[in-house]
Amino acid sequence: MTRAPDARQPDQRLFRALLRQPQNATEVDVGWLSQSTGLSRGEVARSLFGLHRLGSIRVSIGTPAAPRAPGHPAADIHRQLQRLCDDTAGAAVLADPDGLCLASHGVAGDDAQGLAAGFEPFRHAMVRAMPLYIGRRPCRLHTTSSALVNHEALVGLVRSLHALLVD
Repeated sequence: MTRAPDARQPDQRLFRALLRQPQNATEVDVGWLSQSTGLSRGEVARSLFGLHRLGSIRVSIGTPAAPRAPGHPAADIHRQLQRLCDDTAGAAVLADPDGLCLASHGVAGDDAQGLAAGFEPFRHAMVRAMPLYIGRRPCRLHTTSSALVNHEALVGLVRSLHALLVD
């Protein structure tokens, strides 16, 4: 007798998918795990990051490439973040509510994702982790310069973030 998958146990489906990966696999593809388990990217990310914090696994997730389509909210986020950092000679990492890196500038990819997930120490002299609430979903903007928060491009960044997360 087979039992239907229990929707309350996303970790069990995730573990099965992880076990199906090749033994020498060193990187986890959140998109692939999301598709193969039927879980959202956020559920997969939260479970993996929880395991990472417990020391059970080492999670290494690459930062997303900057989208090319002009006018798309994700492309606008990258453009506004680059403008913020270039104008203030700072660096920044923007994390979504699930701990995935949406965009970064001036920070290496692995370090940016680790910082977004909350398991990378503040080695980059990030002076603040500012919450940005989009509806009830808290995103975080890690910055090296307090001048970033007073820059006019921050308004455009928040608008693009809202458009991306609300859709």
